[in-house]
Amino acid sequence: MIIVHAVAKSAAGSNGSATATVRRKVLEPSEPQIPPGAIWIDLIEPTVEEDRKVQEFVGVPVPTKANPDYTEPPEAHYSENGVRYLHALFISEPEDTPDVTGVTFVIAPTALVTVRYHPVETFDLFSQKLCKAPAFQTQWRSA
Repeated sequence: MIIVHAVAKSAAGSNGSATATVRRKVLEPSEPQIPPGAIWIDLIEPTVEEDRKVQEFVGVPVPTKANPDYTEPPEAHYSENGVRYLHALFISEPEDTPDVTGVTFVIAPTALVTVRYHPVETFDLFSQKLCKAPAFQTQWRSA
């Protein structure tokens, strides 16, 4: 499953300022690509096709469960070609029984990618708060 959080901009006013909010969308398997404006891509038990789709969007390798060192990376934090990778442990409570699960964070120039294979309620709560946050004003510059 791919959950995309993207910035949605409203039309700019005469002074050049616009408001922006973050929208959450669960991508359907039939959707060919990640929508533009994605700032956080949350991969949950991703398929090979979903991994490929995200890697195409961010332009960097995203660790997968098929990687031999996914569950126990040699380092908890490392950098490769300007991209930062972080592996962290979180509490997972799929059936009210606390467990610990690993989550990989990929901080790429275009977006944050999180990869996880078990539910982590913290991510769902943060997603809800992020999307409910008040719109923010910004100056959009056209290139």
